[in-house]
Amino acid sequence: MPSTFIKTFVPTAEVAVESEEGHVSVRAILNPSLTTSRVSKSFIRENRFGTFEIDDRSYVKVTLMPNMNSCVKYNLCMLVTAELPKTPYTSPFKETIKDKFDRIALADPTFTSDSPVYMEIGGDLPKQ
Repeated sequence: MPSTFIKTFVPTAEVAVESEEGHVSVRAILNPSLTTSRVSKSFIRENRFGTFEIDDRSYVKVTLMPNMNSCVKYNLCMLVTAELPKTPYTSPFKETIKDKFDRIALADPTFTSDSPVYMEIGGDLPKQ
C-alpha cells in the first residue's frame, strides 16, 4: 500500500513592527491557544528593542500592524524567548500548491515557505 504524505498549513502572517528606526517586517505564526504572545530573542536584539523583567522572564512592548501601510495598530506585551525563530515546515511546499492560492490576498504571501518565523501571536492580541 502506498504511503500518503499530508502537509497541514501553519497559519502565518507577515506583520509590521514599529521600532525607533521605522517599521520592521516580520513573519509570525498565529496561535490562538497561546496565552502570551512570544518573540525571538534574536529579533529583539537585532532591532534594539528595550526589554523589562517580570519574575525572571524578559518581556517587550511592541506595536504590531497588519502591514507596512496600515493605520490599524495593536499594542502587545510579548514574552522574549530563545525557542524562536523556528521554521513552520521542514521543507517548502511544491509550486503546484502555491499556484492554487495565486488569486487570494493572504496575510502571509510566502505562507508555503520554510523560512523562519520570529513571532508567535497568541490569543492575547486585543480585539479592535
